[in-house]
Amino acid sequence: MFNSKFVATSALLATTISTSLVTLPALANSGGIFPDRTTEASQQNTSTVLIAQTRRAFTVTKIWPSSIYVKSSATGNVYEVYYAGRIGAEVGDTVTVIVNSDDKWITIINERTGQSSAVTSVNRV
Repeated sequence: MFNSKFVATSALLATTISTSLVTLPALANSGGIFPDRTTEASQQNTSTVLIAQTRRAFTVTKIWPSSIYVKSSATGNVYEVYYAGRIGAEVGDTVTVIVNSDDKWITIINERTGQSSAVTSVNRV
């Protein structure tokens, strides 16, 4: 009795998990995710693009009206960073920069405020 309940429960759990898994390209091509519908994985002719990203830690050293200076925690190099929005940076804040595989700075995140913005330009000082 116990063994048949275990097998039935395992089969139900495996079926539930396997039908709820969807790849990222499938989600990107879907019109939306609706909680009242069952989502099934299907074979699609979509390419999967992997974007390698790295996170780097910096400390804010100066604040200018349109940019900030940050110092790398790893190398000690100082950079002037311009970004699109406000991140509420203050001198001494730790910021994280997301960098792509081409070493292009993509996003800056203020760890204290949780605010982030797209990086528009970076210059080594």
